[in-house]
Amino acid sequence: MRKLLVVLALSLGVFPATADITAPAPWCHAGGPLEASTLPRRVLPHVCDLEGRTIRDGPLRIVVPPPGQMVGSEAMFTDGSTQLFEVRTLADGSVTFRDVGPESVEGHNTHGGGTAGPHQNPCTDDAYTLSEARDTGPHEWFFKASTTPSGLSVGAVAQDLLTGTNAVTSSHNDCELADEVDAHQAYRGNTTRGSGINFEGTCGSEGDGHYTVDFGNLPDNNLARTCWRGLKTAEGWYEITEADVKLRNAATFFTGVTPRGCSGSRFSLQAVITHEVGHVYGIRHVTEDLHPELTMSERTPACSVDPVTLGLGDIMALRALY
Repeated sequence: MRKLLVVLALSLGVFPATADITAPAPWCHAGGPLEASTLPRRVLPHVCDLEGRTIRDGPLRIVVPPPGQMVGSEAMFTDGSTQLFEVRTLADGSVTFRDVGPESVEGHNTHGGGTAGPHQNPCTDDAYTLSEARDTGPHEWFFKASTTPSGLSVGAVAQDLLTGTNAVTSSHNDCELADEVDAHQAYRGNTTRGSGINFEGTCGSEGDGHYTVDFGNLPDNNLARTCWRGLKTAEGWYEITEADVKLRNAATFFTGVTPRGCSGSRFSLQAVITHEVGHVYGIRHVTEDLHPELTMSERTPACSVDPVTLGLGDIMALRALY
């Protein structure tokens, strides 16, 4: 009779109570990165122990952090487009993933933008999307000046990095909006430390505790890679503890104002940094088709310093967070 019941249960797709439900899933293979597209949105530790494993979402790679921590990553490409991916390890060891690419940027935490469109004025477009992270610390950061490409001035690069970062923390805008954001940053100058971001743009689960910007080798279609790490707070959001940016040393950046006759894939260093720093301070993307004039649009335009000037939605996001 027992044998008959087991056969009947299997034929109906019902597993007996004694089945080993803790066995690793077939996609939990040993060695090498795991593809985010093959994983469930939440992975329990008894199904697959992911801590320390590399998860790959297209070109983005993140090493899964310990419980209570998160790691985020963005790639900016030579056409100005972006891709963003976040990994969180919960207190019970389960791991969740969020692909915040173009198909999901206008989610449940998007605000405003009711009259948005391709010709929306940035001073009236109030759309913004928040992450679950904030950077409420002193944000002391460094620039590894020795990595500056030969065609750029070290001093001009450092000034652009500072200008772009200040644009976020001081609400730089042309909309006559006051700076009501209590966010901080402090440039501490040159460093011998690198960003820790390798050629593949991997964001490790642990950094060195320093915010660092440098230039280095990245794939040919990349402008920049950014990594940020955070700790879960008692209030439920993540406090950013470190962020790093690697700029591709073979990319065609310019510093200062847009050069006359600018064309092709030449990008303002200020504009790129302003967008990346926006992520570090907790802002996600809004869609390019509806909100192209906002700094945190999912695409940064070539030959333009416009993103260094925040729009209404960008500032509303910062005010909501700080």
